[in-house]
Amino acid sequence: MTFYLNRNGQSLPYDLDQLRALAKSGEFKQDEYVFDRRRDEWLFPNQIDELKDFWTIGEEDKTVAMQLPADFLDQLAARQKAASAPPAVHQAPPEQRHVPTMPYSLPKDPTPPPQRALPQRSKAEIALPGQTLQPRFNGTGGGLIVTMIVGYLLTMVTFGIYAPWFICKLYGYFTSSTTIEGTPRGTVQLEFNGKGGELIITWLVGILLSVITFGIYTPWFLTKLVKFFCDNTQAVASDGTRYGARFDATGGETFMALFVGALLCGVTLGIYTPWFLCNIQRFFLTKTVILENGQDAGVLTFTGEGAEFVGQFFLGMLLVIVTFGLYAAWFQVKMLQYFMSHTTLSLGNAHWRGRFSGTGGEILVLNIVGYLLTLITIGIYGAWWVVKQVKYQTDHQHYDPVS
Repeated sequence: MTFYLNRNGQSLPYDLDQLRALAKSGEFKQDEYVFDRRRDEWLFPNQIDELKDFWTIGEEDKTVAMQLPADFLDQLAARQKAASAPPAVHQAPPEQRHVPTMPYSLPKDPTPPPQRALPQRSKAEIALPGQTLQPRFNGTGGGLIVTMIVGYLLTMVTFGIYAPWFICKLYGYFTSSTTIEGTPRGTVQLEFNGKGGELIITWLVGILLSVITFGIYTPWFLTKLVKFFCDNTQAVASDGTRYGARFDATGGETFMALFVGALLCGVTLGIYTPWFLCNIQRFFLTKTVILENGQDAGVLTFTGEGAEFVGQFFLGMLLVIVTFGLYAAWFQVKMLQYFMSHTTLSLGNAHWRGRFSGTGGEILVLNIVGYLLTLITIGIYGAWWVVKQVKYQTDHQHYDPVS
């Protein structure tokens, strides 16, 4: 069994033997609590059954004593009896006995106050039950359409040169409209600080070299783009903690992952596609490091396998074909559910696994209505359609704590 001890602003794991050793040595401090995973709550040490041999509460002063002498209770009862008896003439003063120093006093109600039940923690924090991470998207079609219209016009007028600024503004709009609720540090707000001027050289050189090399340079270009957006995206928690990401892959590694996968897909006439998709997901996630205030703090892992995914993938493709595309919404949901359920976020000692709760029917209705309204409004409703799609997928993502 595992316990967690709140010490020096961190929740550190201890087993029962270690807690007993602390109890014997008297090392518990006034502000320390123990989290018992069996009861899913923070407790004082004397509230844990296995530690009651080392802790007791005095009847007179309600203080906690640790590792008391064997005859201490008898001595305490004798003192209380003497104190309540009528004074005798020429009664000798009571014998002075040594009472062990009490580490700290407990309040009448030993339940930790709510504001201290979850102590401030560093990256070694633990995921407490019920702390499901919930992304939320708060963007609006009205806010997006202005960015899109201005971006499209300037990109056309400048013959594509404005594209890096346009991309940064679009990405910044979506990140600034996204929050994550339920984290141990409160609601987290995403933000993007990248500028088109910082991206334009990478953009122009990447396109040029990709064209000259007939696409061979594309993996290096893609790697630089991912690094740029990771380096300039942060998530700011309510307490000021800043989270970020670092992409550690090289262009050569990205090239091998994409080239080998694409080659095998071609050789096998597409049969290798499920393995390729799983490998690419694993590659990009495992090459990403989560940062907390600039320090390495967590990782992303993916456990999906092509052999497990292949049946679901080709069945979905077949149903999309025979239903003339109507099953595409359900296929999209199946894909999201599979990839999210095999994705785990680890931050210190905390772990969260993904889950997607959307349904194919809801996505189908959303897409049909969006398509028709976009057609009727000559494309103007397109911004609202995009926002509704992003909001639906974001709000139906959940990351549940796992042990």
